[in-house]
Amino acid sequence: MIADTSVADATSRTVATGAAGTGAAASGAAGTGAAGTGAAGTGAAASGAAATGSAVVAGNAVVAGNAVVAGGAVVAGGAVAGRSGGACRTSGVAPQVGDPGRNDRGAGRGAGNARRTELSTFLRSRRAKVTPSDVGIAPGLRRKTPGLRREEVALLAGVGVTWYTWLEQGRPINASVQVLDAVARVLQMGPAERWHLYRLADVPGVPMARATRSVPDEIPQVLDGLDPLAACVYDGKYDLLACNSTYALLFPRLVGATGIERNALWQIFTASPATNPMREEMLLPHMVAMVRGHYARHLGDPEWVEFISRLSAESDRFAALWAGHQVAEPAPMVKRFHCPPVGPLNLKTAGFGIDGAPGFRMLVYMPASDPDAAKIAGLREAGGVRYPTR
Repeated sequence: MIADTSVADATSRTVATGAAGTGAAASGAAGTGAAGTGAAGTGAAASGAAATGSAVVAGNAVVAGNAVVAGGAVVAGGAVAGRSGGACRTSGVAPQVGDPGRNDRGAGRGAGNARRTELSTFLRSRRAKVTPSDVGIAPGLRRKTPGLRREEVALLAGVGVTWYTWLEQGRPINASVQVLDAVARVLQMGPAERWHLYRLADVPGVPMARATRSVPDEIPQVLDGLDPLAACVYDGKYDLLACNSTYALLFPRLVGATGIERNALWQIFTASPATNPMREEMLLPHMVAMVRGHYARHLGDPEWVEFISRLSAESDRFAALWAGHQVAEPAPMVKRFHCPPVGPLNLKTAGFGIDGAPGFRMLVYMPASDPDAAKIAGLREAGGVRYPTR
């Protein structure tokens, strides 16, 4: 069993060593004459703490020198006294698994809140997909929960029920890779889903995206050198960033689009059947699952939030796939496209990361057969795909 020593219920624990001294903390307050409602009074902290007027009040939390009172809990020099609700951590106390006072890294409180909300939804969706029989548990006669119960996940993962509940509720707690791996094993996550879990849980060392929209200078030359093979560069949500002439002949609507519509997913999910280039319905869940994986690196990014919101409003199919919280990694595959006037065109794809541009991928489309190569030559002679006017 993996120990969760940091989340043993603080409600049943009182540590006196190093706590605020005389006149420090009573239940839910900072002691006699200390902090009233939203105010810092005199005698706020113990000996060695701050004097009158140096206490800081935030909500119901009082920080005075080295003493912290929050929801009835006092932390001073590493000691905890009282209840756990909203307890804070002072400098010098190492963050522990399950520490509710942990400060989020990243792009600020907004991104942290979005990340924790996404983590909560993701874990609940995965838990609902694992049945008791999948993990060797008898379902029983009175089960109402779809999938596993929280306490069953905690038991099988060897973690505390309280800790797992806090994790799934999106509370600001820390978690190690080892503990998350145990949870991922119980919830039967694949490699892509595990990395998605690490990013949502804000595990140190997991690479996050850097904001960039520029394709490196040498990439257009590489794309042109691949002609007559179609090739392009997408970002993590399938925005088209660069392409060569053969790609432009195959997908003229996407290449000619601007703004939010210059996106492969947007073109596929919003196009009419007559003008939709994609003819393989089974490929769409994989594409959306790849975007969901990239989304963990861009939580709170206004551009991503707007794109997902607007495409969900435009396409019920996309909204349903997005709500499924599936995560996938890139993989080579054969795609079937609708390309009038030459008809169906089968292309094999291969993707490559781009140095200096994390999140960008170069995708190369190769004819799956000699007849497909002949169709590409025919398209070049005809000046490209020509869809009927709407």
